[in-house]
Amino acid sequence: MTTVLTLHRVVDACTRDHDVTKEAFRRLVDLLAPTPQADLRAPGPPGTVSITFDDGTEDHLWAAQELANVGLSATFFVSASLVGAPGRLDEDDIRALAAMGHRVGSHAVNHRPLRSLAAEELRHEVRDSRVRLEQISGAPVVMFAPPGGIGHPDLVPMLRSEGYEACRLTRWGLYRDRERRWAIPCVPVTEFTWRRGWVSHAVTHDSLPVGMMAARLAKSALPDRLARSIRTTLRIAGSRSDSNH
Repeated sequence: MTTVLTLHRVVDACTRDHDVTKEAFRRLVDLLAPTPQADLRAPGPPGTVSITFDDGTEDHLWAAQELANVGLSATFFVSASLVGAPGRLDEDDIRALAAMGHRVGSHAVNHRPLRSLAAEELRHEVRDSRVRLEQISGAPVVMFAPPGGIGHPDLVPMLRSEGYEACRLTRWGLYRDRERRWAIPCVPVTEFTWRRGWVSHAVTHDSLPVGMMAARLAKSALPDRLARSIRTTLRIAGSRSDSNH
């Protein structure tokens, strides 16, 4: 059983719900430094972790170096069309990630939901992103993460046919069974989940804390827009609570 951690931006000060501060990230690295890691293609034994990043933002190069300094590696999911865009990793950055021992995964060609795409559009997102990222990194790209965690009815067979070996979603949970490698759940690392202690609990106890399980149930039962509104309200309330301590 593996705890798969998913991060987005690592920043000096948070301005988005999925951000985590560099200070919190350094503490996370300290927590993870002695922890054995597992490959996304199959869960490892209890106590293992797998670290993933979405979106290929420029701050990921700094985070990659922090991890490499203590012997940790991660999978960085990058949208091929955004390589070199303002605020994103460029080709040299991606090659630097690979040289540090990190893996590059596909976050599709374009950072857009896949759900409504026609078959050939979906194949373009899956195939052409892999080809482009392999050309840049010089390493096989066999992991996929759909933008926004939003899949497609034909995504898994498409991934299989295009040479991928695993797919990580943004659904909250622990990676318990290799049969789930095409819909790998994760634990989101944000300033909110870090300060609530959810991340450290998942890593050290191989289980989701009660508060996170309750939030997961509420999230799954609500329309997407309402769920996002509640998450934002909780984040703001949590930030105010922290500032009062």
